[in-house]
Amino acid sequence: MYAISRTINEEITYVTPFWDPHKELFYRFSYQGEFDLDLDRQMQDLTPDKAKVYLTIYDKNLDQIDEALVPKLDKVPAKHFAKDGKIWMYINLEDELGFVRLTVDF
Repeated sequence: MYAISRTINEEITYVTPFWDPHKELFYRFSYQGEFDLDLDRQMQDLTPDKAKVYLTIYDKNLDQIDEALVPKLDKVPAKHFAKDGKIWMYINLEDELGFVRLTVDF
């Protein structure tokens, strides 16, 4: 059962789209989980070790404009929002709140 669950976590997963009022675009992250089988872990640990993260851009009518791999992201952005034409992602830095800002040029 755990092997099947890991296989499911390696399939593409889509995150809810979010609106950028500055650029009038929708963004959506999607990702594929990756497991390091050499790591010593408990069998029931189904959390991917890293991920391939993609960003899809849609216009206001939800027509797809572009999609690309985001090579600098190797973890799924847990909380994110658009502000001032950038994507802001929460990050935990030694128990302090920080942000990663992603600028989208296409």
